[in-house]
Formats: sequence, structure tokens, C-alpha cells
Amino acid sequence: MKALLSVLLLLLIVSCQSEKSYYTDSPEINLAKKSNEAYQNQDWETLRSVFADSASVIVNGWWGEEITSDEYISLLQESTSNLIEYSFSDDSFYEMIVNDDGDKWVHAWSLWTGTFNNGNSAKTVVNLGWLFENDKVKLMTVIYNSLPLSEAANPVEKADTTLVNYNLSY
Repeated sequence: MKALLSVLLLLLIVSCQSEKSYYTDSPEINLAKKSNEAYQNQDWETLRSVFADSASVIVNGWWGEEITSDEYISLLQESTSNLIEYSFSDDSFYEMIVNDDGDKWVHAWSLWTGTFNNGNSAKTVVNLGWLFENDKVKLMTVIYNSLPLSEAANPVEKADTTLVNYNLSY
């Protein structure tokens, strides 16, 4: 009986020590939401404040293609100057995971909608990732399909694709 109680106590202790690795609410998620709100409000100083001094950002790229957070904010400032309005959907989804190395990653999925100065509108799904260290963003990833935005911002006249019967008889 003592052996059984000892085993149960040991299992209880071990199960209490395992850390949770998936979250839908955390200070890091709140900071990610704050950065998206700052982007939508063009509050560049607040956006800048979430990044660590040495933070980098990967936009539609891969490791080795990072830019600085200041370069990223400059890109956002330039791109938003071509928009009348833009926003993320109200039903954006945020989650945080803590990986085996203890890294805290927040991920968000959202529908981005915008209207360009030329009156054309576009929508695209955006996936954002933030790697946190010491309550600041160390690395951010931004992945989205840029084609709908390019087509709306720079419309190209479509060629007439009507089939023509040239009746080429020899």
C-alpha cells in the first residue's frame, strides 16, 4: 500500500511540474495585438517600442533575408501611403507556443483588407509570427500573398483573349 501511494504521489508531482506549452492568452499575445493596432493606427513609435534594439524581420522570405525593425517600419510607412484605408479582420486568431528550447512564439492569422489610392480594393490572408525575448520582439515573420495587393495597386489592362478564327486556308 505504501508503494502504491508513493507511486501516485510521484506521478502527481511529475504531472504538476510539466509546463504548459500552448496559450491563447498571454502578455506576449497582448503585445502582438498592440503591434497590430499600432500598424492599423499608423502609430509608428508604439510599433517601434515592441521591438528589441537588435530585432529583425523576415517579410515573405527565409532565414538570411532579414531586415531591421526600422527598415520594416519604413516599408510599412511607404506602403500605407498608397492606401486610403486598411485593416485586419476582427476575427484574427492569436496563439502562443513555448517550444522545446523555451522560445516564446506568438502566431497570428488574419484577413488584411485595404483600399488603394486608385480606388481598387484587395484582400489577402496574413500570417504573422513574433519571437519574444525579455518582453520584446527579437524576430518577426510576415507571410502573405502579395499578388492581390500588386494587382489592385497596379492594375494591368487585360488582353483580349477572344479566340479568333483566322480561316487560314492554303
